[in-house]
Amino acid sequence: MWHVLALAFAARFAVGLSTDSVLQPDEVMQYLEQAHRLIFGPGMIPWEYDYGTRSWAPALFIAAVLEPLRVTGLDTPQIYQPAVKAVLCTVSLAVPYSAYRISRALFSDAAAWLALVFTSFWYELVSYGHRSTIDALGAYPTLGALALVFAEPRRRVTVSCGALLGLACVLRFQLAPAVAVIGLVAIWRWRWQVWPAVVAGALVVVAGGALDAYAWGIWFASIVTSVDFNLGQNQMVRFGTQPFYWYAVVVIVLSGGLSLAGALGLLLSWRRGWPLIAVGIATAVVFSALAHKETRFVFLLTPLWLIGLAALAAQHGRLAGRLAVLAAFTAASVFGLSNRLPRENRYSRQHIARVQTREAYRAVAEERDVVAVLDVSATDGDSPWFLTPYYDLHHDVPLYWPLSNGFAEARSNPRRYASHVIAPAANGAPDGYRAVKRVGRLMIWRRISDPPGLEVPRGYDRRIALLQPIDALPIVTPRW
Repeated sequence: MWHVLALAFAARFAVGLSTDSVLQPDEVMQYLEQAHRLIFGPGMIPWEYDYGTRSWAPALFIAAVLEPLRVTGLDTPQIYQPAVKAVLCTVSLAVPYSAYRISRALFSDAAAWLALVFTSFWYELVSYGHRSTIDALGAYPTLGALALVFAEPRRRVTVSCGALLGLACVLRFQLAPAVAVIGLVAIWRWRWQVWPAVVAGALVVVAGGALDAYAWGIWFASIVTSVDFNLGQNQMVRFGTQPFYWYAVVVIVLSGGLSLAGALGLLLSWRRGWPLIAVGIATAVVFSALAHKETRFVFLLTPLWLIGLAALAAQHGRLAGRLAVLAAFTAASVFGLSNRLPRENRYSRQHIARVQTREAYRAVAEERDVVAVLDVSATDGDSPWFLTPYYDLHHDVPLYWPLSNGFAEARSNPRRYASHVIAPAANGAPDGYRAVKRVGRLMIWRRISDPPGLEVPRGYDRRIALLQPIDALPIVTPRW
């Protein structure tokens, strides 16, 4: 098993090193950028961190990786970004390990080995391995707790199970229905011996509430304010609405149809696999009932149907059938990772791609004489929401990019405000600038001479200027 997990880590880390693409902007702006801001100082501030709709727990976890690198002087993007990816890839191994334990407890050794392989190398799990996507980070302790439920109720098992369930709620409170199902399964299996799990889970949840109180000034602020914005004020509809059945279509498309076989595997083995079915139904129904939907929200369903696929192949197929399933799995995973599954690009961005703007930011990070930076790249077809400005740039200098206040004024007079300009090389040198380095289609330009003092456009700050939720003032008091 450990050899397979080592290969699973290698696959995840290799994908992480080969790409800086972003599937959803939250994975970078909400956590990587905020961890950088906490440890190193500079960082853009999205509205969620003014209004207190996010727990600082994920960003603090990433900050714990960055801080030793800062102390030891290894504080360059070329070092700390691979380090963070390596840690996240290691944490993501909770999925294949838990899938193995769950399948071995519920089905058979053959199903366990297949589940281990499927969850180790399925393209979505590999692609998400190095990402700080909160839906994935919340699914890891959820699956870990589900695996522990089927173990003997020794004290360390029950305490760990409860703590993991509490952590899942802190990281992603929308997983509470799935957590509740797992908790009921634990009560059904362990009876009165479940009480250490209840105590441990409650303590972790209270700790999450206390962290909110410390960071925002209100207990459980990340839950209270998020529910208020998304449900009370119905702000979620501004990000798009989809029909109730949307996730059913998405999961089938992104699995190349294999999720149907996985669901069949769970149904055929329902006498043993009913806890997995119950967790899957709770997850699907809750997120389907919400108007705004994103593929990442139901990340937890992926390892569940992969376990079902393993059960189907192991319990109801002979050698030829298992080989056919493995061949179909391999083909779908390879095509999925390269975004070649039919209709996949309608629901998923590129899993492996280089974003030249991010590469240019990291190139500027290596420059020693940076005073201020203007980003007018606009060539990758990537929305600026998918950038991590200071996590890539690192310098504590003014940055004028499409989502910042002062961008329009700096763009109209770059020589007045920016020492470095990132722009398409085809546009030629801005007046008063010389070429420094070319990054693909982009060129980094350096101002030939700097004025005696630093000047910034009126109203410039490091808050994102667009997409503020409401005009009302936030009710929290941010500490960081």
